[in-house]
Amino acid sequence: MIIATAGHVDHGKTSLIKQLTGVDTDRLEEEKRRGLSINLGYAFKKLDDGQVIGFIDVPGHTRFINSMIAGVGGIDMAMLVVAADDGVMPQTTEHLDVLRLLGQQQFVVVITKIDRVDIARVKEVTAQIKRLIGEDVTCFEINNINGEGIAELQRYLDSDARNREAANDCGHFRMSIDRVFSIKGSGLVVTGTALAGKVEEGDTLLLQPHQTHVRVRGIHAQDKKVTAGYAGQRCAINISGDIDRENVARGNALVGESLSTLSRNCDVRFTLLASVNFPLKHLCPVKIHLGAGRFTGKIFFLEQKRKLMPGESILAQILFDDPVSICHGDRFFLRDDSESISLGGGIVLDPLAPQAKKSTAERLSTLNILQSSDPKAVLNALVIEQHQIVDFEAFKRSWNIRDQEQDQFIGEGTFVVAGEMLSKAHWSDLTANVLSLVTKQHHEQPSSDGVSTLTLKAGLKDSVFTAVLSELVHAHNVVIKNGLVSLKQHTSRLSPEQQALWTKIEQVYQESDTHLPVVADLLKATNIQKKPLLSFLQSRVNDGQLLRVNENRFARPQELYQLSNKAIELGADGRAFDARQYRDAIGMGRNLAIELLEYFDEIRFTERSGNERHIINASTPEKLFKL
Repeated sequence: MIIATAGHVDHGKTSLIKQLTGVDTDRLEEEKRRGLSINLGYAFKKLDDGQVIGFIDVPGHTRFINSMIAGVGGIDMAMLVVAADDGVMPQTTEHLDVLRLLGQQQFVVVITKIDRVDIARVKEVTAQIKRLIGEDVTCFEINNINGEGIAELQRYLDSDARNREAANDCGHFRMSIDRVFSIKGSGLVVTGTALAGKVEEGDTLLLQPHQTHVRVRGIHAQDKKVTAGYAGQRCAINISGDIDRENVARGNALVGESLSTLSRNCDVRFTLLASVNFPLKHLCPVKIHLGAGRFTGKIFFLEQKRKLMPGESILAQILFDDPVSICHGDRFFLRDDSESISLGGGIVLDPLAPQAKKSTAERLSTLNILQSSDPKAVLNALVIEQHQIVDFEAFKRSWNIRDQEQDQFIGEGTFVVAGEMLSKAHWSDLTANVLSLVTKQHHEQPSSDGVSTLTLKAGLKDSVFTAVLSELVHAHNVVIKNGLVSLKQHTSRLSPEQQALWTKIEQVYQESDTHLPVVADLLKATNIQKKPLLSFLQSRVNDGQLLRVNENRFARPQELYQLSNKAIELGADGRAFDARQYRDAIGMGRNLAIELLEYFDEIRFTERSGNERHIINASTPEKLFKL
């Protein structure tokens, strides 16, 4: 069990821990000289049955609130310390606000310095505290000088520790680093409260945000040398790897290798403290406290508000200036950019939040579902009730679910295909829809060879669409040839008039080579009206014989294949290229080069960033253009 102190400066938090453990947590010379805690302090108490209670002593002075926030993440209990002579003070309520917004639910109150006041004052302070926390909160009265009341408090804490469930190893290991130091002969040691999972000697972990692999050489958990550490324990981990002491800092994270994805945007539920005396503005800069780390960024309101009033709650997206390591359910706390005012806090709903379409009604509905702490219930709501297709691999990363734990979250009526979770009813609808579209095409255009896979895909992810087609082929319902899907029993043939028209059109493409003709060129060559020509061209698109680049230009797959290869050459090894370079590579005019690049962007072959582009899926031309 881990307990953190909380409370106003000079209310006796450090003295209390010394009474409980015999350890003076003020380690720094300045702390001893000034008589106040500046940094986090740590002490441990071993019980008769071998269990160990860990204590984190946090600073009480307002100037060191950042250290206080860093120390209280992942604790089991908060011990609120209030001096009987002062009573409830500003940092008492501020620390209480922090703890509540970081999800802390278990409190014990210790009223110190009872030797300085009479019984009436102690009762008055007790009443103040119960108004703040609740009538059922447990309170102890302590004299730090002679130890009066310490034995009763110790028995209470010992009993609570013994009755707690044993540490578990669910999820990949996660720890936010709050201290870093070196030991001669051993090397680098990082400490923190383990947030999830299990770590063993010899494990390989990731140091984030550096994305550096490190090896675990040794572990101390709850102040004793062990071979494994678990969630909920204070751990000191001796690590080795390609790292320098100077590059590791408080707020870095040690995580399992599967949690390699970092976040730049996360969707959250945020509550502005009622004590804040001004509205919070949309996109205002903030300091974000996560785990032991402090980060910079902005808060983007997802709901239709540009100001949030004190005491209100809102769905929002935090935009980090630098990447961070977070998971669903992590608690955070915000302070203003100057770090003079505590603003509020909340819970992470989606650590891999989208940048586009982040405020749509569908997205807000999804976020409301994500406020549940039950992953199985969330998946059922998204997949069965909302008919969404959920990226199950991304979901497992977001919720820190290991592969061996995933089956318990796959409910009845759902299944996973190609890494995506969807309902069985939705899967049936998808396969039926493909069959319906192909059947309709054969009925309306008997001469058609089938429907192009690009037309049938209609926004589905490649992996899901491929699985749907595989299912239909395996069931002997359809065949796929040259990128066209048709019913197995279907045979097609162009009418003599259509074949004559197609011959003329093909001649234009052969003569133009990669200088793709526009619709006007085809009108001139075929001498027919625009409307019937466009209808025929679209039928050839459906057949897979043509692809529509834009409203004014169609192209054969073979020419697009050649033109796309020029882009692959320019973008080899991750290089960026612009429209001028592509124009020169294909030897054509700027307008055609830009039209092609915009088409490549549309089919997710390339991606534009400013005036440059990168290849994002080099296999796309092979899938779409190779006959």
